[in-house]
Amino acid sequence: MIKVGKKKDSSVFAAIYDAHCNGVATFIYRMISEKSDVYDLVQEVFLKVHKNIHKLDEQKQAAWVFTIARNVVFDYFRKQKTYAENFSDDIDESL
Repeated sequence: MIKVGKKKDSSVFAAIYDAHCNGVATFIYRMISEKSDVYDLVQEVFLKVHKNIHKLDEQKQAAWVFTIARNVVFDYFRKQKTYAENFSDDIDESL
C-alpha cells in the first residue's frame, strides 16, 4: 500500500503508476478492443490520477484508479456515439 500525503508527490504518483498501469491497460483493452486507443486512454487515466492525487484514500487505491479508468472509458464511448451520430447525419444529408 502506498502512503499518500495531502501534497502531490512525484514518487507517490510513480508508485501508483507502476502498481496499476498494466492492469488499467488490460481493463481498458477488454472494454474497447481498440489497441490504438488504449494507450491514449491509459494516458488520460493517469493524467487524471496525477491531477487528483490529493483525493486518494490509500485504503481504496486500486478501486479509485479503476473507477477513473471506467469513467474514462465511458467518456470514450460517449464521444464515439456522438461521432457516429454526426457521421450518420452527414451521410444522410449527402444522399
